[in-house]
Amino acid sequence: MQIRQVSVQYDPQADRLLLRVRSSDEHVFAVWLTRRLCLRLWPHLSTMVQQAGAAQAMAEAAPQATPTLEAAAMLAASVRERTLQQADFSQPFQIAAAQQPFGSEPMLAHVVQLTPQAGGMLLSISDAQKRNVQLGLDATLATAVAELMESALRQADWGLALEAAAASMAPAARTLN
Repeated sequence: MQIRQVSVQYDPQADRLLLRVRSSDEHVFAVWLTRRLCLRLWPHLSTMVQQAGAAQAMAEAAPQATPTLEAAAMLAASVRERTLQQADFSQPFQIAAAQQPFGSEPMLAHVVQLTPQAGGMLLSISDAQKRNVQLGLDATLATAVAELMESALRQADWGLALEAAAASMAPAARTLN
């Protein structure tokens, strides 16, 4: 599925995140993400986005080199900044004239899988009725989705350690003698 637009928003009444995706063929898929699911998903998503960003930057800059942990973290940060500068987060999500294959009510995510792929990842979401949405995210789109999700998680104030995954790629403290 070619993704045209993505939205992640916190709904205080439902106390859930609402992920909406509009495809280039004018289909809209809406998915509720619960706190419990986000607690498990966020650290993996955040880490995979950083790794995909670092891999993309390395492929562009020096495909044969193996970066140090510090260099990988800097490259991931560079890709993130470049992506966020180019992204347009101001456009409201458009549902008008779009088909909703699963109906007007969002599906409730039951299982979420992240699978690394060359240049990004596959995000697969299914509900208890076995309906499934698969999103192929390149490093740029994955970065934008992670940014939207992080913003919604901050709004939700669920107590998630949003910086914890970032620390996994950050350089470790060193003692110099």
